[in-house]
Amino acid sequence: MAIFTNRDYEPDDDPAPWGVDWQGDEIEVGEEDVVLINSEYVRLDDAADWLVANSTPVNTEDI
Repeated sequence: MAIFTNRDYEPDDDPAPWGVDWQGDEIEVGEEDVVLINSEYVRLDDAADWLVANSTPVNTEDI
């Protein structure tokens, strides 16, 4: 017969991250400034960096 204690059912004091953003930084549970773009989580503060890193230059000059 196994003996279980409260520790077997209690979560750790330090919550596990909810996920990671496109730069590999952890996203904590409850963060609201994160959006999903092309299957990658991007913080709104880093959205401009994501656009630069994932954009393709286009030549719009008429030849």
